[in-house]
Amino acid sequence: MARLGRLTAREVDVLVCLVAGKSSKAIASDFGFKTVECHRARIMDRHGCPGLFELGRAWEAVVWNSGHKVPR
Repeated sequence: MARLGRLTAREVDVLVCLVAGKSSKAIASDFGFKTVECHRARIMDRHGCPGLFELGRAWEAVVWNSGHKVPR
């Protein structure tokens, strides 16, 4: 949960889209391509996740522990 607190609002937006299964290209239509790739890299780095699967599992664990539903 503390790691999520270090993300910017835009990074959280990108993270929610990534976990929902959207591609970077789809997210780029909302945020801009370079921005998506930059935020994705920072999110992965801050969470210490080597890939999107691990990031998704970490997100689910945070959401599960907080009692909120996973956004879709």
